[in-house]
Amino acid sequence: MKMSKKLISILLSVAMVVGVFTTLPVASVVETNSNSTENTETKYVTNLGGTYTGPIKNKSKRFFFAMPKEWYTFSNATACAYWWDGEDSCADWQNSYEMRPTTIITDDGSKVYYIDIDENITSIIFNNGIDLGQKSGDDELPPNYGKACQTKAINLEGYDPGETMVYLDGLDSMDNMIYVSDDIEYELSGSKVYGGEWYYLHSDGKWDAEKGSVYETKDVNVKLDKRKDTVNIGDTIQLNATFENLSPDAKITWSSSDTNVATVDDNGTVYGVDEGIAKIKISVQNPGEATPLCTYCTVEVKSVLLGIKITKLPSITTYYEGEELDADIITKGIEVVAIYSGNRKVVLNSAFYDEDNPDGYIVAEPRYEVGKNTVTIKYGGFTDTFEITILSKQIKRITVYPPEKLTYVVGEELDLTGMDVIADYADGTFGNVYDYSIGDYDFSTVGEKIIEVTCRGQKGHFMVYVEPKDINEILVSLSPDRTDYYVGDEIDSSDIEVFIQYADDSLEETKDYYLNYDFSTAGKKIVTVSYHNYEKSFIVNVKSKTEPTTTKPTVKKVTKVEVGKKSVALLNGRSTTVKVKVSPTNATNKKLKWTTSNSKVAVVNSQGKITAKGRGNATIKVMALDGSNKYATVKVTVKQPVTSVKLNKKSAILKVKGKAKQKTVTLKATVYPKNANNKSVSWKSSNSKIATVNRKGKVTAKKKGTCYITATAKDGSKKSAKCKIVVK
Repeated sequence: MKMSKKLISILLSVAMVVGVFTTLPVASVVETNSNSTENTETKYVTNLGGTYTGPIKNKSKRFFFAMPKEWYTFSNATACAYWWDGEDSCADWQNSYEMRPTTIITDDGSKVYYIDIDENITSIIFNNGIDLGQKSGDDELPPNYGKACQTKAINLEGYDPGETMVYLDGLDSMDNMIYVSDDIEYELSGSKVYGGEWYYLHSDGKWDAEKGSVYETKDVNVKLDKRKDTVNIGDTIQLNATFENLSPDAKITWSSSDTNVATVDDNGTVYGVDEGIAKIKISVQNPGEATPLCTYCTVEVKSVLLGIKITKLPSITTYYEGEELDADIITKGIEVVAIYSGNRKVVLNSAFYDEDNPDGYIVAEPRYEVGKNTVTIKYGGFTDTFEITILSKQIKRITVYPPEKLTYVVGEELDLTGMDVIADYADGTFGNVYDYSIGDYDFSTVGEKIIEVTCRGQKGHFMVYVEPKDINEILVSLSPDRTDYYVGDEIDSSDIEVFIQYADDSLEETKDYYLNYDFSTAGKKIVTVSYHNYEKSFIVNVKSKTEPTTTKPTVKKVTKVEVGKKSVALLNGRSTTVKVKVSPTNATNKKLKWTTSNSKVAVVNSQGKITAKGRGNATIKVMALDGSNKYATVKVTVKQPVTSVKLNKKSAILKVKGKAKQKTVTLKATVYPKNANNKSVSWKSSNSKIATVNRKGKVTAKKKGTCYITATAKDGSKKSAKCKIVVK
């Protein structure tokens, strides 16, 4: 046989690996004596990994090997193999894979075995499955020294005319070939290494280099549809087997490696008994076959949570309002049991969930109202409940901590989410109350609204701001009876109807608009109708007045225009009306025109009503229209008030005893809107004996209890936010 440099390189690489391999347990995966019916772990490795039991639904190569009689140095010696991936590195060399025996015995006493391997494998080594062992520290030879036998690495690529590698004449395929070893070539680490040749295997059991009929094995083969699976305690899964060359009289056996974990019946139905892992094995053997063949599925049995149950109530179930009813108190003495499949029950670790106890259940904090209250225990998606009773106490005063939503649009309903009402009781304690009532309120108009809260005769309040609804546009309707005007005329508001069209297509008439026009000269004139930041314009015809032929009447011009306020300061959205005095009182034409220098800051209508539109400065001008050019101005400063305050935490748990970081928490207040003039806040604790807070929002625990930390805007808007502090 001629060999290329490539093949020689491969053989040298293999020889070096073999030196390492032979110091390892070569036959370590052969679980029992090969002559025993218990030896059913016949394994084959595919390029996809896992266990491969033959050519069922897989492309594979089948090779035969004539194991020399002298290789049977032990009574349990059997033909094994390991192989290579074609990249001069071992695909799986730490394990040996037992070959399947045939009925063929050669003239020299060699027994013929076969193996099915993945089609991508390019090199293979045959051996006798003997564990060589290792030398002792004083170089004492191991007991099996010299008894381990193996072949060189054998190329499986077959004849390729494009390569220098040539096999015996006539051998142009490597499928169903038999490898026959030669005499001993050399010894490596105590292992005898043999060469050999490939031949055709004929149906009569002979082999040579001539093409002919190939000896075909008819051994049974089996493959499972699953290699791994899971099942819950008390449930079943189905394993399905596919067979090849199965005899009607074949013996098929299902078994479990641990019946305390999982059992299996004769149909491959696996039943989960208890948590753990079990190997479910199927063994099959046709009559006349030397050993059974088996494969297995690794099954993990898991417990499934079916529910939870409160098996013991807390030691105390009746309280007075104002008591610190945190989860630790209301569950003192309680016992909660988690119920799993298989009737397994586990008492849960803790009544309160935290980072130190991830297995504990959660107490859903109830609203502790006077009367009966339901406390809910949550764990693993399941719940159970019990009741506590809250008795009432006399209230001296109440403090209202506003809800989260403090800005509304016209027509919205009040949302009390996040609102807390804290009562100061006559006995000196305090706590949340829930039997309060909300006074009447009107969200039909824009502006600040006071919401009154009453509880057992005590009152408190908070403020919200109502904004206009989202507007698409304004619509202007003109009276058809008035299309012409004369120089110096004023537009009568009765001639105009202005409607607001909202985003929901609803319409609403408004009188809160202002007009901008100039009728001091004749011609086509543009009249602009403004409502907040929305405008509509129309054109009218202004005519010159006809002069009488008689003596002209005496005309008295305006000599002075005065305003009641020369400057005003408004919060955004607020309005004020400025009074105007025209001198002389008997001026012929006392009509006035109002204008603004910046309609984004402030607007004004024909009656002198100034409305703030946005933060900044603007000048309102009121001018006589008699041609005297007399006017007065009002400086307007618009400030943006705080509309809401938000904290980075709604609640926090601190500890009096413990690490430093557990004793403090720093709260951060965010003021809205972003363009508010004054964004500073003040901090206050509802009970400084329990927790204090500094001007930077740092909260420090003092003693056990519950209090509230409030951040209030300093701009006078009275907007605030609070955080509940529980000190343990």
